Formats: sequence, structure tokens, C-alpha cells
Amino acid sequence: VSNVEPITGWGQKLVQHFQPRVKVVNRALPGKSSKTFILENHWANLLSKVAPGDFILVQFAHNDSHAPGNYESTDAETDYKDYLRQYADDAASTGANLVFVTSPHRRLFEDGQITQELLPYADAMKAVAQEKQVPVVDLYSLSGADMQAAGELGSLPWFSSEEDRTHFSAEGAEWLAQLITDDLLRQDLPLASHLQQEATDH
Repeated sequence: VSNVEPITGWGQKLVQHFQPRVKVVNRALPGKSSKTFILENHWANLLSKVAPGDFILVQFAHNDSHAPGNYESTDAETDYKDYLRQYADDAASTGANLVFVTSPHRRLFEDGQITQELLPYADAMKAVAQEKQVPVVDLYSLSGADMQAAGELGSLPWFSSEEDRTHFSAEGAEWLAQLITDDLLRQDLPLASHLQQEATDH
């Protein structure tokens, strides 16, 4: 039986990548989708604490992609895009700087190839990012490339257990945080000026 590590999100690992003067607040919640984070007032609560010039990193899709009919699910081409537009518009109204982050891959492979069930959501986020002129870190592509190179077995340490192919271990969360901060640097986004390290090679 494999050891089960505590489930860890990349937001929990971001703080160590930024200069000490930067305050990193992780508002991610388990089980939420782009829809439920708004409908349950988590987004409004977050916005009430945002000041002009703050940066907000937004990533959804795993729970949005649940089977149609589930309360949390959204359709990539319709209401998912609409909710993302709301995030963009609401953030702009506060003077905050929004950065979209596409979802990381699940550890799912078929015939040695990583699967693409979340691709419609990644593409939808990139489309809305272009429409709203919001920067986007394509964590979907970055994580997929690393996972394909590592393979199904090699990518296992990044996940909380052998059976859990969605939630990440502390090592996996750090890997994702590094991918994100490296891409902020590569794109030379304004947030990158607050990082304390150079990009690593992947």
C-alpha cells in the first residue's frame, strides 16, 4: 500500500518563491469550481479584501469538468467562459491585476500518452484571456509536458497517492509552483518583478 501524503495545492507553495516583502494569501478552497466559488460568495469575500495593484491568480477546471448535472460542473464553451469573464471584469473593477492559470493535468494515461480530458477548459481559459487581455500561465501544457516525459510511474511522487490521480503531494505542489513562477519570468509579467529567484530549466 502506497503512503498517502497530505494533499497540497500549488498556492501553498508560492510564498517561498516571492521576496519577503510580498504577502501571499492562498484563498483556494477544495471542491470548488468557477461557478460555485462565485455562487457561494467566496469570490465576493476575496474581492472585499483586495486593494488596487494586488495580483490575483485564478485556476479552475478540475471540478468544472465533473459530469453534467453535478451542481459544480460547467460547460467549457458556455458558462465556464462566462464565469471567467466575470472574474476578469470584477478584478478589473477593483484595480487588481488578474492572472489566469490553466489547470494542471490529472495523472491519467492511455497507451503511454497523457490524456486530454481537460483540454477544452484550458483552451476556454486561454480564449477568455485573449478576449479580456488577461495574462495567462498555461500550466496545463507545462504540467502535461513534464508528466509525459516522466511517464505514469515517474510522475507518481507528484500526487498524494497511487490511487489519487488528481490531488498533489507537497512535492507535486512545489513542482507546479515552480512551473508557474518560471513562466511568469519567461513572459516577463509584472508579477515576476516580485520573485526572488531565476527561472529553472525544464
